[in-house]
Amino acid sequence: MDPFTLLLGFAIGVAVTFLLIFVGIRIKTPVEKNVELVPMWSINELGLDVCGVVERISDLDLPAGSQLIVKNTDSVPPKITNTCELRIDPTISENFLIGQNRAFIFMGTATQKVPVLLTEDDDLLMRLRSEFNSRWDKAELHAEPIIMKDLSENVGHYTRIKGTVVDIKEFNPRETSPYSYILRVVDRGAGVDVLSKKRYTGEIEVVGSVRESKGLVAIDSISITEIK
Repeated sequence: MDPFTLLLGFAIGVAVTFLLIFVGIRIKTPVEKNVELVPMWSINELGLDVCGVVERISDLDLPAGSQLIVKNTDSVPPKITNTCELRIDPTISENFLIGQNRAFIFMGTATQKVPVLLTEDDDLLMRLRSEFNSRWDKAELHAEPIIMKDLSENVGHYTRIKGTVVDIKEFNPRETSPYSYILRVVDRGAGVDVLSKKRYTGEIEVVGSVRESKGLVAIDSISITEIK
């Protein structure tokens, strides 16, 4: 092995060791065998199912439906805010994205210009997902508030609405679904069907994804809060 390759392998090992220890991940195998330093990369390499923790977003073009924990929304472009599920955690300082069978650990801020440590190691992927899931459960859900009458203009976006439940129906879809009820929610003369896991009454706040089917707008809820 030539000195340059040896030095590069050692540098990668040291860098990823510190990064993984920093996010609380304990490693049992030599990291230089599990990761590769990649200066040129594409988000497309992660597939369509992407989640991760990033301090800020500038030029990343993430697929719709990605789940992200960010430090704040100041740097998040509208395309990401509208089409991705965001949660806020002001304490984060890690930068990594997880795909279907690989992950990127950023060597700095999460931008297209920064090299990444790419790993396909099952153990490291599992530990990164565990770190993400732990932070996801504690982070604050983010969605742009809108009024009910503007829902049709926000199809495909994550939004936050308020309204009153006026009707509840059981939901029995042909395909497997996490939802059990359809809530009819109205506000200021406008109404929408909200797919929900539980029954709710009175005034509620709904955060979810707006969708359209056969000309009808509905919301797939992520969270519902009863307003006292």
